[in-house]
Amino acid sequence: MGIAHRDLKPSNLLIDQYNRIKIADFGLAVSAEKNQKITRFGGSLTFSSPEIIKGLKHDPFKADIWALGITFYCLVFGKIPYTATTEDELKQQISDAKITIPATCDKRISIILDMILKPDPDERPTAAGVLQIFNYIRPKKPQLRFPNVERKVRFKSQQVESSHLARKIPAGHRRNSAVIEHN
Repeated sequence: MGIAHRDLKPSNLLIDQYNRIKIADFGLAVSAEKNQKITRFGGSLTFSSPEIIKGLKHDPFKADIWALGITFYCLVFGKIPYTATTEDELKQQISDAKITIPATCDKRISIILDMILKPDPDERPTAAGVLQIFNYIRPKKPQLRFPNVERKVRFKSQQVESSHLARKIPAGHRRNSAVIEHN
C-alpha cells in the first residue's frame, strides 16, 4: 500500500533552507496497492501522463513518475515540453508522448528524462528506481545546475527582499531562504 500524489508539478515542490525538496498539496492523493489501476483523473493537464489523457485505467504511481519527468524537464529547461496553443492540441501532444530533449542537454539529464518519460507506463521506473538513476549518474560532487530555475528564484527572492513585507520577517529567519545554493 502506498500514496500516489496525482498532482506533482513544480508549484507543489518546496525547497527548504537545506535544499531538501518537500512535496506539498496532497489534496488529490490516493492510497493504492502496487500495480493497482484507477480510472479517476486528477491533477494538472500539463503534467498528466499519456494514459490519463487517453482515459485508460492507469497505475497512479507510474502516472506520478511521468509528472515527475515533466517537472524535471521544466526545472532544467525553464519551460514545458509542449508547444500547444489550445487544450485539444495539448492533449494530443501529451497523448503522442513525443518529448524532444535538446541536443545541447547534459547527457546525464538526457538519460534521466529518457528513462522517466517512457510512453509505456510499464517501462517507467518506480520511485525507488528514479532515485537509483539519480544516484548512479550523479557525480561525486554535485555539479548539475538549473540556471533557468536559479535566475527565477533569485529574481523572486530579490523582489521579496526589496519589498516592505520582507522587513517584517521575524529575526532568525533567512530572507533569501528560497535561493537555490550550489557549491
